[in-house]
Amino acid sequence: MATSDMQWANNTHPKWWKDPGLRKNVAWTCLLYLGLFSFGYDSSLITGMIASPRWNAYFNHPDKTRLGLIVASLYFPSVVCAPLIAISLDGLGRKYSVFLGCFGFILGSLISCFANSLGMLIAGRAILGATNFLTIAACACLINEILHPRLRGIFSALMMTSLKVGQIVGAWVPFATLSWKSDWSWRLPFLLQALGAFIMIPFMPFCPESPRWLVSKGKEEQALIILSKYHANGDHADELVQNEMEEIVTNIRKEKENKQTSWKVMFKTPGNRRRMAVLTLCATGVVFTGNTVVSNYVAPTLRLIGITSPVQITGINGGLTIMSTFSATAGSLCVDIFGRRPIWLGSTTAVLILFSILTALMSSFIQAPNKSLAVAYIVVLYLYDIAFSFAWLPLTALYVTEILPFSLRAKGMAYFTTLQSLLIAVALFVNPIGIASITWKYYIIYVGIIVLHLVLVYYLFIETKGRTIEEVALVFDKIPVTREGPSLERPAEGESYDEKSLIGSPNSIRV
Repeated sequence: MATSDMQWANNTHPKWWKDPGLRKNVAWTCLLYLGLFSFGYDSSLITGMIASPRWNAYFNHPDKTRLGLIVASLYFPSVVCAPLIAISLDGLGRKYSVFLGCFGFILGSLISCFANSLGMLIAGRAILGATNFLTIAACACLINEILHPRLRGIFSALMMTSLKVGQIVGAWVPFATLSWKSDWSWRLPFLLQALGAFIMIPFMPFCPESPRWLVSKGKEEQALIILSKYHANGDHADELVQNEMEEIVTNIRKEKENKQTSWKVMFKTPGNRRRMAVLTLCATGVVFTGNTVVSNYVAPTLRLIGITSPVQITGINGGLTIMSTFSATAGSLCVDIFGRRPIWLGSTTAVLILFSILTALMSSFIQAPNKSLAVAYIVVLYLYDIAFSFAWLPLTALYVTEILPFSLRAKGMAYFTTLQSLLIAVALFVNPIGIASITWKYYIIYVGIIVLHLVLVYYLFIETKGRTIEEVALVFDKIPVTREGPSLERPAEGESYDEKSLIGSPNSIRV
């Protein structure tokens, strides 16, 4: 369904960094990135703790079962808290859900930092896990719902870059404190989990609330003020702002009239069933397209190809994290150039090819050990991680939010974060067993899963490039979008933007 050639006039500068309203819009988005940064830091921190002699000595060298419980304690609480996430997002609103999540994050960090028993440490991580996913869901919703339409694609996708940066910091902080001769060598890294939340809390009362949420609560005047301030520099009569308001009010009113607010509605219509299938596919794809087996378990897989030096393993792992961060950033910057669907398909095809090569190299090395095969494996491993990170990290953050209509967005995000956390916990438990038991043959299972994902992406994923978040919902329900909407087309050769820029200017998002 093509986007109209017409564009809505908008009182903003074509380049967002030269526009005061858009600069504020981006600034609030960057603050919300800290919610994803904190989760990334926390998710990679425990790996460094397991390598810490003082941490191990303090907790009496936990066995594999207890280590598994410590790791999984971050993810399992979200299964119980899923309904509460939706209630908080729809009841308290987006920004106060972030506020609540930040308080829980600080509490969990303090308990973990000052833990004097394994039970206390697990309790701290469980609180972090419960509030982690509330914060992530709230930040993802709020970022998508306050961003200017022409900035939404790229800056929503960049959420996952902030998560990857958090993982890098979380991996290197324990390394930096490893030589300290006190318990603070492990307590400080746990305490720093709260840094992102500590920065966010004083600003959150002043953060703009989602205009969609305000309209759903009958506060249309406040919604108009926020839209005009951040999307048109305070111009209430701006054409873009007026059309945004009309779309938001119309769609939310229709959703209420059709009673599209219960959990049952998520599976009731063909459009919603397709959304749930896409959400499920995104959650499984992040976990089961090979990343968790070759990237999250770098050490055991490298040992299978003869690399046992801790320095070499650490260096390869650190390089992978940095490369995946750059790749995720590049993918984020391309979402409004190539579109979502081509990136999904291209990346997943590359992932299938490269993971199949990894499987063949692993098999060949085990049958006939050879240094050149080990080097080839590492090169292909880097290429695989680049291919995976280019789509499955940035697009997952963007796509799962934009395909959901407002009335289902909180519930859909609660479902997605819960399913993903459960799958991660299962993978973290199963993968090391599979690698140890059947070595390279375990990879063949993932090749089959990647093939399945590629086929389903082809048949289920719809292109959403160049549409407002309300129009995306209509396209998914196969409802014709008859009003002129935004376009992301470049002006014709020789033309220039006048003072009122058009919503579709690609120059507005160049950095």
